[in-house]
Amino acid sequence: MRLRNTIIVLVLLVVVGGYSLIILLGSRPVPPATLLKLGSKHISGIDLRYPASEIKLVRNPNHTWSILKPIKTDGDQSSVDGLTETIANAQLTKTIEQKPASLKPFGLDQPAVTLTVTADNKGVLPALLVGHTSPVGTGVYVKLANQPAVLMTTSDFATAITKNVNDLRSHELMNFNMDDAQQIVLRSGANKPIEIDKQGGQWRIVEPQRYLADSDSVAELLTALVDARIADFVTDTPKDLGQYGLKSPQIEVSVFCGKDKTRYALLIGLEQPQAAKKAVYVKRAGDDSVFTVADTLLGKINLGLLDLRDKTVMGFDPLKAGRVEIENHGKQYTLARDAAGKWQVTAGNKISPANGQAVQTFLDELANLKGDKIVQDPLTDPREYGLDKPTEQIVVFGKDGKQIGTVKLAQIQSKLQVQAVPTPEPGAPPPKAKVERSVMRFENYAASSVRAVAYSLRESDFGQFDMSADQFQATQPLATLAPSSK
Repeated sequence: MRLRNTIIVLVLLVVVGGYSLIILLGSRPVPPATLLKLGSKHISGIDLRYPASEIKLVRNPNHTWSILKPIKTDGDQSSVDGLTETIANAQLTKTIEQKPASLKPFGLDQPAVTLTVTADNKGVLPALLVGHTSPVGTGVYVKLANQPAVLMTTSDFATAITKNVNDLRSHELMNFNMDDAQQIVLRSGANKPIEIDKQGGQWRIVEPQRYLADSDSVAELLTALVDARIADFVTDTPKDLGQYGLKSPQIEVSVFCGKDKTRYALLIGLEQPQAAKKAVYVKRAGDDSVFTVADTLLGKINLGLLDLRDKTVMGFDPLKAGRVEIENHGKQYTLARDAAGKWQVTAGNKISPANGQAVQTFLDELANLKGDKIVQDPLTDPREYGLDKPTEQIVVFGKDGKQIGTVKLAQIQSKLQVQAVPTPEPGAPPPKAKVERSVMRFENYAASSVRAVAYSLRESDFGQFDMSADQFQATQPLATLAPSSK
């Protein structure tokens, strides 16, 4: 009896489970049928034929897209991927007529678009002809070339696949890898070319003179080129480069990458006449196409020798420092290591243990201090920048007692007369005379005994060294020095 009951229970479970499965499957929405029955990831080629043009794209082995017609150029990854999704998801919404007597009423005798897709798993698929929008605007007539039936898809499909080549081409201006850059050559007007080479991982200026390069400035230059985007595609077949200022460009920058020194070069011409666009004409070397880019690129790469030179005021190893003599706003104090290597601060006749971390941070910042700009090289007139009577002077000595160098920091205060813009009372006439007001301006400069160069400093860089002896102290004074016998 027990066995028979068990069998009955199992049969009932199977029946109930099967019925539940049928109900579950029947309740799931059925995805709409698609025209090509193809996943977007399998699309490896697209050919779009219009009555007066053709665009042909192919996916490369690295999954990027290239345009083969009407020009050979890189495709825009996101734009073309969006197109593949549109094609793969094109719905078959209705079959209009299985065997129409004529294709003309549907606009399929002379289709607006003939779409041919190549799939990596199916080869070249039958072409899809795209005709008129239905009279009530509910869909677009389409037809597969290998079938007689007229079908319908959604009304937005025709718009989504009606493209011009500029819709699908890459807006990337320069496609080199910054890490592969080995050499940069800048040409600007009649100036001598500036050549910067990477030597042992360090950028160095080798022409027109030899200097250590400012790694930050070089990185900003390369970043500006890599990040630049094409604003407009002007022409792929220019008749006269002179009209764009590209026959004799105002700037030419070449970047050589990799062991084979592959050259990526950009020519920059005139500003675009439409002032509202704020763009300049550019052209890649070896490419006929003329583009525009935002004129902000000009300021980022129009650099001179002083812009690209290293602006380190006095580079040194802060760990080798043993004593620092500081005069700040006329007050003198000294930071020095004791016999145990710990820092002490001496101000007047008081010696106090110093905050070692504060001293080390001060030295690190001093060793890495960079000017904003080189304002005079060689420095011939310290008075012009207040460096004959500096606001602060810092002399660094090594642990062996030998002087490493001196940094002078100066702040100049000047008065400027600027035009004021008063807020008129409602209904009052505008003032006839110009109103001026005085504004105080602070200019900050630095120089060192290591290099006879004057640098301008940002306010924040100048201010970080404006420290009194008290700011270095860790505890109360350890001792009082004996008064001078003088």
